[in-house]
Amino acid sequence: MDLECSISVAVTLIAACTALVTGFQIINFCTINRRLHKIGKMQKETEAQLAIQRNVTQETICIFNGLEILNNGQDVLKRPATAFLLFHQALLYSIEIDREDYDWLFVYLNKCIEDLTYNDFEERGIVGGNQKKRVNEGIEAFKKDLVEVENNLKKSKNFVKIKSIYRQMRNSLDTKLDDIANLKQE
Repeated sequence: MDLECSISVAVTLIAACTALVTGFQIINFCTINRRLHKIGKMQKETEAQLAIQRNVTQETICIFNGLEILNNGQDVLKRPATAFLLFHQALLYSIEIDREDYDWLFVYLNKCIEDLTYNDFEERGIVGGNQKKRVNEGIEAFKKDLVEVENNLKKSKNFVKIKSIYRQMRNSLDTKLDDIANLKQE
């Protein structure tokens, strides 16, 4: 009986050890799974913060470049059309940051609209031909750049915050562009 008892005790100990090892593996799996879930959550939060920071950086660059162009004292380099496109691009980045106050950016956009002249568009047009044709080609090139950003703006979930003021600004721009296309200068 001693041998049978020893074998029984040995089998019981092996079974108990196997159960303990299996239990520890299950606990380790649950712990690792929880940690992986936390890491995944932290990664998503980090990616969201990185996207916000990327938009803030791009917004700042566009605004800085737009202000530099707009406020450059030399008439040769002062190009309200270029500054407008930069501020318009900054608006896209700004809206993705989910700001509450956009009025300051619209002040710059409207300032650019006021300062627009046919000279801003004549250079964008194809060389040769008459002035009106060059200006109209330049305006079309400008509108192409404008519409690309505008479409992305309108896709943003935050566009509703600026929809009304954007429409007003866009109507002013369209009126000014029509006047310039017809070579009407104030």
